[in-house]
Amino acid sequence: MSDTKIFNMEDAQAGAPYACVDGLKAEIIKWDCMGAVPLAGIITNDLQVYPALWNADGTASSDTAVGLVMLPLGYIDGKPVFVGDEYVVTGSGKYAARPGDRNFEDCHWPEPEKQYPITTMSSTDLYEAYANAYGHGVESAMVAVADAAIRHAIDSGQLCASTDRAARDMAIAQSVKRACAEGDINNIDLSAIIASVMV
Repeated sequence: MSDTKIFNMEDAQAGAPYACVDGLKAEIIKWDCMGAVPLAGIITNDLQVYPALWNADGTASSDTAVGLVMLPLGYIDGKPVFVGDEYVVTGSGKYAARPGDRNFEDCHWPEPEKQYPITTMSSTDLYEAYANAYGHGVESAMVAVADAAIRHAIDSGQLCASTDRAARDMAIAQSVKRACAEGDINNIDLSAIIASVMV
């Protein structure tokens, strides 16, 4: 079956849906059978109902049994929701799916967090860019440092997706330029500056 997860006895006992791996309906009737086989129940197909035994991990423990899997609690945007999955209720906040959850109207998946890389450009690289442009004035030197930082980040593959690149490049340049204007070029922490640019 597609859209299933590995059987979890605690979730199933708490009300999360489950079934046989082949899609047949299963119902666990006794959760604490004595001995090594804890689960007993029935499997139903179109023609008959027959008894079955399962291990705690959902694997079959009798000739009549078929292994168990967890079914989705529901779907959000076509993607199955299982116990523990985080989703967002519009206007309400973020929640973790629980075994009894079934209504996912007005819900959506959380936006993935952007990953912002850290540059490996050294302070020596920064100072070299600053010194090379200093003859044209401090302003030019600051721009040169910012440009060098951006070029380094691009060359190192340290910038984010192309859809965000232009805005982030500009923000990095402005942040580096501001740091140059406010402090000592030799003490600028470029890694921290670039990591702080969240565009």
